[in-house]
Amino acid sequence: MDGLTTSPADVHRQDARIQLRLRNSVLLALPTILAVLLLGSMAAWSYARSGARPLRFAYYTSALSIMLPPAIVPTIHVLSQLGLNGTQLGYMLVIAGTRVGVVVFLATGFVHTLPHDFEEAAQLDGAGKWQIYRRIVLPMLTPVLFTGAVMLIISVWNDFYFALFLLRGSERATLPLTLYQFASTSTHGVSWNLVFAHVVLTSLPLLLLYAVLQRRVLGGLTEGGVTG
Repeated sequence: MDGLTTSPADVHRQDARIQLRLRNSVLLALPTILAVLLLGSMAAWSYARSGARPLRFAYYTSALSIMLPPAIVPTIHVLSQLGLNGTQLGYMLVIAGTRVGVVVFLATGFVHTLPHDFEEAAQLDGAGKWQIYRRIVLPMLTPVLFTGAVMLIISVWNDFYFALFLLRGSERATLPLTLYQFASTSTHGVSWNLVFAHVVLTSLPLLLLYAVLQRRVLGGLTEGGVTG
């Protein structure tokens, strides 16, 4: 029965640990998601508006990455050569690279449905590529990027596979890794009350977000799945 009891000191340490892991999850997920949305939407605009074969090949490669299983050993080797293995930056780069295909696939199909008139008019007025993207294309991509953002939040927030292999040290751990540490301790040392409480606290925000925004998510998926 000793393994089922938890002292106040243990609870305090666990609370401090969870707060640190929550901060790590937020600081890792937020910039990664923003970078994926930005780079993915820019790539999708280029793929949809260009008929060049290299770009079309790049689009199919990006879309194919959605179905390809992650290769952790080559990933660790490349990060080690770059001096980023075990760092938060290396983890963020890997997550961004493995998730950008979703945004590219959704946004490319959506851009195909958009008229060229606004972009051509802006180009005749002397607007550059960046200005056209920022002022015209990006606002029109808001619905599908919103859907992509929700999908990325769920995927990145719950990532365990890459975090287990690519994040070193308990100070860099995320919430899924913390839950794994709770559940992987010895049988007599598992604090199941903390385990299930943290499972609920970790999953509840995502469930509420999806329940509230479900219609917009499904609408963006429908629009992004249209190809022209």
